[in-house]
Amino acid sequence: MTKLLLRLFVQETDTPDGRARVGSLAGAVGIVCNVLLFLGKVIAGTLAGSVAIAADGWNNLSDAASSIVTLLGFRFSRKPADAHHPYGHARAEYLSGLCVAVLILFIGVELAKSSIGKILAPEPV
Repeated sequence: MTKLLLRLFVQETDTPDGRARVGSLAGAVGIVCNVLLFLGKVIAGTLAGSVAIAADGWNNLSDAASSIVTLLGFRFSRKPADAHHPYGHARAEYLSGLCVAVLILFIGVELAKSSIGKILAPEPV
């Protein structure tokens, strides 16, 4: 499937522009797939009465947000050089990756704090 998408939407992957196209394609596919997974899991979780399935759907929505940050990073990296950025904007890719990593780390820390709190002070289900 990956080769088909690359053949249809990206002709060259060896150039900086081709690299940005691959990143943009990956971000767009990630957004579409994660939003579809979100909708399916939330509907299935609601119909089945399963909080776990619905919560996993919300996790997919946060993954879609990460894909949006990645997509924006690749869009900014394609901007040509200007007076303030004489070497171009290619580092935007790395900054968007850093933003996604910080977002994932923040979510992980919050989930760990919540889990530890539930272990130390359990509540009846």
